[in-house]
Amino acid sequence: MSKKLSTTKKSAKHFENILASYDPESRIKLSKHEQELKNRWKSAYNMLTQWTDKTRVAAMLEDQHEISTASAYRDMANAIRLYGSFAKADKEGYRHIMIIKREQLMEIALDRDELDIVERCLTKLENLYGLHDDELQFNLEKIENLNLEVTIHDKSVKQLDALIKKGGVLDFNDIQDIEYEEVEEPKADTNE
Repeated sequence: MSKKLSTTKKSAKHFENILASYDPESRIKLSKHEQELKNRWKSAYNMLTQWTDKTRVAAMLEDQHEISTASAYRDMANAIRLYGSFAKADKEGYRHIMIIKREQLMEIALDRDELDIVERCLTKLENLYGLHDDELQFNLEKIENLNLEVTIHDKSVKQLDALIKKGGVLDFNDIQDIEYEEVEEPKADTNE
């Protein structure tokens, strides 16, 4: 059990070092093994952008780098984690691959003057980029500039003015809520 944990820690360390190696300010020096992993991951990512069949990519990685099938699949997973989005590694990595493939397909369709395929590719790219979502998913009326009238004691006004002139910070943590009643606006008659 402890052997498995140490292997996991080592592979995580390799990933962190390879990730850090892309930072120009990093002083990480990759070991020979880590440099080999980095090259394999680059190769895996490039292959994934050209072919969607993972078994085909795994077989090519096995032949090209003389590694096991399990290592080939691990390399593909790490390549997508590394070169895709760091926040949503797998999903963003695959999304990026699909964007590249759609763009390649669109170029081929343009060369062949197949405008219906170009239109479908553009629709798919729009979805992949998230441009199909409604741009305004909130009510603009809720964020309009409101003039709020607040009644406070004269002593508080003087303290507030003095604090603002000094450039101080206002602490509203000790403000107490008061009872209030919401006033509803009358609804317009829709029968007219």
